[in-house]
Amino acid sequence: MRVLLIAGLLLAATGTQAQVYKCVSPGGQTVYSQSPCPKNARSTTLERNAPRAAPAPQAKSDKGDAAKGEAAKAPAGPKSTADLEQDFRKRQQTKQEETEKLAKEQTQQRDREENCKNARLQVVNLESNPRQMRVNEAGERYFLDDDQLAAAKTQAQRAVESWCK
Repeated sequence: MRVLLIAGLLLAATGTQAQVYKCVSPGGQTVYSQSPCPKNARSTTLERNAPRAAPAPQAKSDKGDAAKGEAAKAPAGPKSTADLEQDFRKRQQTKQEETEKLAKEQTQQRDREENCKNARLQVVNLESNPRQMRVNEAGERYFLDDDQLAAAKTQAQRAVESWCK
């Protein structure tokens, strides 16, 4: 029932478009109006049709398919609302992707700086304190001997080189 009511209203709305009347009075004066002309004036009803956009000229070329591809990319007149909406959404998506990419790069930069700082602190710690302690799998503490200390220093230096470029 509602569908029929809505359809009837839509049909009635399309017929209520304003008409333009061209009235020429007996004195030769021309008047344009939305209401019908008086009885003593000559009346003409004007139709208000928007001119259609001219079709895009087709490029004639010896290249064949290349010319068709270029003609397909060229705009054929004013863009429709759907095309404008699609362009807007595409710009929004591109902007969002760029924002996400920038945020990811900033996070990676912060992580690199933090890892660099930690690696440098470990090098300073290993060089300033000759007695280094670690905990084994059993939870017991043990001290590094000279070979283990040298290996830990080398590993810390490599970490600094890799994170602090």
